[in-house]
Amino acid sequence: MSCATVISPIEVLSNPRVEQFHEWLMVQRYQMSKNNPVAKAINYMLEKDGRWEAFTRFLDDGRLCLSNNAAERALRGIALGRKAWLFAGSQRGGERAAFMYSLIVSAIFHFPAAVQSVVRRQDVRSW
Repeated sequence: MSCATVISPIEVLSNPRVEQFHEWLMVQRYQMSKNNPVAKAINYMLEKDGRWEAFTRFLDDGRLCLSNNAAERALRGIALGRKAWLFAGSQRGGERAAFMYSLIVSAIFHFPAAVQSVVRRQDVRSW
């Protein structure tokens, strides 16, 4: 799917909502006390140059996603294995394990078809 095919629905559905959200934020900001935590959050988003533009960049680039679910899923294995990897045997063993994990995850990310092919060809009984 190309960026153009992704941007088209975004332009139709999201652009008006993001514009309405921006207007709503502006109205809410002036109705709240300066010390209100919500007002501080709104000010943080709107006052500094570039923050709103960074937030709305997904409207111009169809490859960008608003959620970070892919990154969270990628880190899930690390978080689950943390206790198991606690006892790597030594500092050097832990460094080797980290290197191998990074290598395997990078291969899966950059060459998913090749990794799947290798896994399919492996004889599980030899493990």
